[in-house]
Amino acid sequence: MSNQLESPIQKTAVRYSLRSQLFVTLVLVALISATLLAYAAFRTEREALKVQVINQLNSVADLKTEQIEIWLREREADARLLADNRLNEEHLTEILLPDTPPERKAEFISFLRDNLNSLQQSRTGYTEVILVDVNGKVIIATDESLEGKPTPHLDVLEKTKHAANGAYTADIHRDPRSGRNVMAFSHLMYAVDPETLQPTPNMIGAVIIVVDMEETVYPLIRAWPGMGDTGETLLVRNEGDETVFLNNLRFDEDAALNLRIPVNSPNALPAHLASRGAEGIIETADYRGVPVLAAFRHIDPIGWGFVAKEDLEEAFAPVTALAYRIAALTAVVLAGVGGLALALSRWLLRPIEELVAAAQQVAVGNLNIPIQSNRSDELGILAHAFSQMVAALRLRRHQTEALSDILRLLNATSEINEVVPSILMTLQAIFECADVNLALLDESGEWFEVVGLDDQAIGASNMVRVRVEETVGGTAVATGNSQIIPDLTQATTSHEIRLAEQGFRSCIIHPLRVGQQTIGTLNMSWLCPDGFSPDSTTMLEQVASAIAFAIERGRLFGQIAHRIDELQTINEISYVLRSANSLTDMLPATLEKAIHIVGGVYGAIFLVEQESGQLVRRATFPPLPSMKQTTSVRHQLNEGISGHVVTTGQIHIATNLLKDPYLKLMPGEKHQLTDVRSSISIPLRTQDKIVGVLHIGLPAPHHFTSDEIRMLTTIAEIAGNAINRALLLETLEQRVAERTQELAKANERLQELDRLKSKFVSEVSHELRTPVTNLRLYLDLLARTDDAEKQARYHKVLQSQVERLGQLIEDILDLSRLEMGRHYIELLPTDLNEIVQAVFDAHMPRAEQAGLHFTFTPASDLPPILGERNQLAQVVTNLIANAINYTLNGFVRVLTLYDPDRQMVGLCVQDSGIGIAADDLPHLFDRFYRGERSQQFN
Repeated sequence: MSNQLESPIQKTAVRYSLRSQLFVTLVLVALISATLLAYAAFRTEREALKVQVINQLNSVADLKTEQIEIWLREREADARLLADNRLNEEHLTEILLPDTPPERKAEFISFLRDNLNSLQQSRTGYTEVILVDVNGKVIIATDESLEGKPTPHLDVLEKTKHAANGAYTADIHRDPRSGRNVMAFSHLMYAVDPETLQPTPNMIGAVIIVVDMEETVYPLIRAWPGMGDTGETLLVRNEGDETVFLNNLRFDEDAALNLRIPVNSPNALPAHLASRGAEGIIETADYRGVPVLAAFRHIDPIGWGFVAKEDLEEAFAPVTALAYRIAALTAVVLAGVGGLALALSRWLLRPIEELVAAAQQVAVGNLNIPIQSNRSDELGILAHAFSQMVAALRLRRHQTEALSDILRLLNATSEINEVVPSILMTLQAIFECADVNLALLDESGEWFEVVGLDDQAIGASNMVRVRVEETVGGTAVATGNSQIIPDLTQATTSHEIRLAEQGFRSCIIHPLRVGQQTIGTLNMSWLCPDGFSPDSTTMLEQVASAIAFAIERGRLFGQIAHRIDELQTINEISYVLRSANSLTDMLPATLEKAIHIVGGVYGAIFLVEQESGQLVRRATFPPLPSMKQTTSVRHQLNEGISGHVVTTGQIHIATNLLKDPYLKLMPGEKHQLTDVRSSISIPLRTQDKIVGVLHIGLPAPHHFTSDEIRMLTTIAEIAGNAINRALLLETLEQRVAERTQELAKANERLQELDRLKSKFVSEVSHELRTPVTNLRLYLDLLARTDDAEKQARYHKVLQSQVERLGQLIEDILDLSRLEMGRHYIELLPTDLNEIVQAVFDAHMPRAEQAGLHFTFTPASDLPPILGERNQLAQVVTNLIANAINYTLNGFVRVLTLYDPDRQMVGLCVQDSGIGIAADDLPHLFDRFYRGERSQQFN
């Protein structure tokens, strides 16, 4: 009995002794083990991390260097391909030959321009592709405004002409036109013999390709993933005693071509070494003076240096953090070992007590109880199962609450756009996915409009659009069933492959259905395989149904509001058109309403002008300063987009206005269309005809919806009828005013003609009376005398009076014939010198008899003129006869003149006679008018 029983004091001593020994032993073992493991882990982790960072930097440097070299070779190959193309050289040779017909030059220019445009469109960042002659004149360019002007890249051309292989690459520099950082790649072109079509050694020009660095090389070399928050990639070159940085940096956004560091500076050592041909990886200071780990390479083709670097502090940050964690963990282990020794006696009972306490908390609804057990026996299995049950209950409650929040948001608003971001973020949290978005079918059913987590509104003009047939969602739309892709690495479709390339590893596409109609899909993606749990199917269906119903409800509300807005707009424009007094008020109001509907920046209205049959621009938006500037732009009915719309009666949409095949720019239009990229043109109709065209221009490509087209068509029809009524009224009023004015002028003219005719008849009667009286007198004298000398003198006077009388009668007959035959004059090409010479020769005897110096000086380069020969001869006769008749002594000079600049032919008759009074000059062409001096002279 004494051996089997121990006193309480002995039991206590033994218990405390074992506890003390166990405590000391566990503490020593834990301390030694933790220290050794911590040191080994620290050293191993640091070396492994350094190797990892070095490998990462070397990989980035090697890959980027190779990509840059490939990129340079590709650009040089593009220039060489254009320059060495035999057909391009033949066409450029033909263009530069002076005897090539214009139509062939135009054909070759069009061919070469298409080649340049095709190359520019197929390459990212090609800002300019031009062909220049050996003097630097731009022959053909993708920017047609440069053609015919000296190229801004003359230095590139000169260096290309002196290059050994006829090719030259201009390093990164500021573009003189845009101010952006660019490179230029050029290659010489040689003439082709027109006879043999073989190349000759004669240079005729060069190809110059200007490439924007911001769109090409800079994105190519930017910080590589995995280089942290301080990682940078640098591109540098050597310029004398300096190293020049060629790209903007993370810590210096204006570094490109601005940051220059002397070679002898200790900073930026990797950049100095790389730009001078060295390669490797070192720990040193960068351009900021910050310690970094940097890999550097030299790019031979162009002499660049490339550096990939990361701050040492960030590179070894995980090791530093590990040291702190190990120290903390060691302290925790030591404390835990001490507590473990004290609690060893209760280690079997504690798990059961924890499970009981946890079960009691779960019973009252607390699901946030943590259950931890590292045991591998039945108690450990029980604790693990209990933890899984609590986690499942917690997830289910979280999902139920989230679903309730989503339903409450959807039911609380009729504007789905306001709650979409919150719903998507809630779904992302519920299903723990990396990305979630809605893909909604557009009106055609051929495109998905994608709404993501970036607060983009449903129906916004800048929504991402994807063809349904190119996505997995097309199957979901067609079948109405969810499409679950558990492993995107086994993808086969292009859409799945794109998702895999973006880093996603699984996804689900669930249809959004309203009744039997699918309106879109709900898409979720995970970064791990099998991200979607089948247990969540029921909840996903509930969420998708609620979203689909809310979207459809929002669409209905939107359609109703849109219809109300349309009716209000129609009522407003109808009121404006009814109250407008003229087209001047009517057309701007129509333009303003139409442009507001689609958010346009430019508008114009062309109306069919009845008198000329042309399309005349009558209004613009923004408005021009004067109506004259507006009406100066005219098109024929078979010209331009306006003519096409009037001819076909169909709406015309130009997705790229400046390249639209129907576009024909008239003077005064081009500068107004600078900001226009797309347009829509609608005919202005009445019931039986088209009276004009309404044009609206937008600053970017625009997908015109059926609602927009319907609304614009309605406005065009209302405006067309109103414009037609206004044109009728305007035409009637104008015709009445014009006719009234014409009648008033005609009446005044008739009165003036009647007065002049009376005066003319009186004067002619007086002048006829004088020679008749003289004839009677001298005939009587002639009959009474037998003196031969007097008879001869009387006979000469009688002959003179008869000639004067005949001339007066001839003048009256000429005037009568001109009045009767003025509508039957046929205009033919006529030599004015020949007519004047004939009249001059006919009047020579009279001029000599009068003792005048009579001369004619014809113009040697006088071209033929359109005229009626007899009438022109009569005009010349009248002028020369009057000059001789009213010149008592002196000279009469006759000249013909030609002004090639103004395309004018003239006749000049100068004399030293009595001249024409200033008061008579305004009446030179009045019928029946005679000057006072001529009457006195007679």
